Amino acid sequence: MKHLTRLLFIVTVMLTFVLALPLVAQDEVQANKAVVTNYLDFVYNQMNLEGASTLLADTAVFHDPIWDSRDISGFVNNYRQFYQRVTERKITPYVMIAEGDVVAVPYLWEGRKYPQEPRAAYEPLSGNAVEFFRVQDGKIVEIWRQYEQHDFSILGSAEDYR
Repeated sequence: MKHLTRLLFIVTVMLTFVLALPLVAQDEVQANKAVVTNYLDFVYNQMNLEGASTLLADTAVFHDPIWDSRDISGFVNNYRQFYQRVTERKITPYVMIAEGDVVAVPYLWEGRKYPQEPRAAYEPLSGNAVEFFRVQDGKIVEIWRQYEQHDFSILGSAEDYR
């Protein structure tokens, strides 16, 4: 009886860990996806860089093929320039994929040029992009970004865009 009680205790402890660990990992993945969703909303929909910065670790690193800056102050400066050049910005994520501390978001980005921009006023802009985020302790610690801009005809009209 004593051995049976010990065996049942050991089996119970093992099952608790085996069954509970995947749930904890799932919770972490969902929390990481929520952080990234909030970040994307702050940056692209609300244009709230201060809010987005609260989701970044103090030592967050950015990997971007266009912008030279790799830290938070560079991130803020670069997006302020982007906001001054593109209006009616929005992103449409295709999917959000997460595993462990990495979240990947491929998306379509769209907007229009401001009237003071060279060439056609309010010319439509769009492209595909993907951002990879590494999240630790509820903060984004690293972002990799790759994007492309779609080409438009020489007319640059909304009709051409469609």
